[in-house]
Amino acid sequence: MSPAFASGDRRWTIYFYAEERHRLPHAAVRGPGFAFTVRLSDGAVLASRGDVPARVLREVQLLIGQHRDLFVQAFFDTLDHRFPGTLDEAIERQRREQGGNE
Repeated sequence: MSPAFASGDRRWTIYFYAEERHRLPHAAVRGPGFAFTVRLSDGAVLASRGDVPARVLREVQLLIGQHRDLFVQAFFDTLDHRFPGTLDEAIERQRREQGGNE
């Protein structure tokens, strides 16, 4: 499992797994009393355990939708055992590579 890629107010954390058998881009989300797998292409829940709070699902789907390219790149980096760091670090790298200061 990768280190935490993103989290939301300690209510949930997003991870990627390096030892996946398939290459469908997805992420694992864990929180107190629940876990689910979300497909990165459209935010669909592929599997879940426990009661996933609707608010958490919306937050995760929104975050993935806003940064889909970074999530997909992080998924493939993790498969190649190049752990991507955090989403905030990925956003900062992308900003620097694009030469922006926004």
